[in-house]
Amino acid sequence: MAEENRIIEFCVLNIAASPHPGGVYVDLLNRAAFNPVNFWGELFATISPPEKVEDGFYRGRLLVWTEINTSEPAIRKDILQEVPFEQLAINLRA
Repeated sequence: MAEENRIIEFCVLNIAASPHPGGVYVDLLNRAAFNPVNFWGELFATISPPEKVEDGFYRGRLLVWTEINTSEPAIRKDILQEVPFEQLAINLRA
């Protein structure tokens, strides 16, 4: 049987609270969930609510996206020039 190459993508979100009574981290993650943050330029991120896997271990998703304003010019990377968005062969749906 051929060996399969598998890629697993993951990230770790480290939070430190002081004081840290029981449940404070789950509470913080629940309150932060679905609250987008503009963290760099046009990049935004949010997290999903934590899901308990086992005692002391939770999992969730970190979502990252770029806001695209189709009324602004785009950059064609092959010629490094601004072009109207309508000239690009891109189909964006809301």
